Amino acid sequence: MEYNKLVRDKIPHIIKKDHRECETEILSDTEFKKALKDKLIEEATELREADSKDEIIEELADIYEVLETILMQEIIDKRIIDKKRIHKNMSKGAFEDKILLKRVK
Repeated sequence: MEYNKLVRDKIPHIIKKDHRECETEILSDTEFKKALKDKLIEEATELREADSKDEIIEELADIYEVLETILMQEIIDKRIIDKKRIHKNMSKGAFEDKILLKRVK
């Protein structure tokens, strides 16, 4: 089965421990950064499909791990992200009111 996707570090070992073979590749920094963004989209899609609270927690944990790795790769302090989030909340609001914008004329 073809995957061609970023996986957690221990996945190849887990596959081999299950007496299966896998082919892997170590990505360059540029490829890794792109793969992280692809992984974020993959995990967000899985979150969208999650039904139970446990599934939601599982997918949020994966998303959080990918975000943490992106922050490390890009050398971005989490406090900068939080400041930006607060600034956007103050200028544009948050999502508390559950507003769905249907159209603008």
